[in-house]
Amino acid sequence: MIEPVVSLFINKNDFQQVCRQYSEDALKVLAVGWHGRHLMSVVEAITFGSVTQRLARNIRKLDRIEDTRNRHFLEKDVRPT
Repeated sequence: MIEPVVSLFINKNDFQQVCRQYSEDALKVLAVGWHGRHLMSVVEAITFGSVTQRLARNIRKLDRIEDTRNRHFLEKDVRPT
């Protein structure tokens, strides 16, 4: 069953003004949103997909972490002559 939905429009400039006026609260809202999205992706990773898909996702994640570490190591140790 489809129910009626109310959609609100917030003007970009008004939104930015409120964020500047209440910057501390705006940062808290962003942090809560990030944590919510992160938790949702964790739940999806655990509950959806086969074991093979979850394993592949974790291997890709570990590969990205290792890639970042290697780049940091190279940037740190390679000095221009």
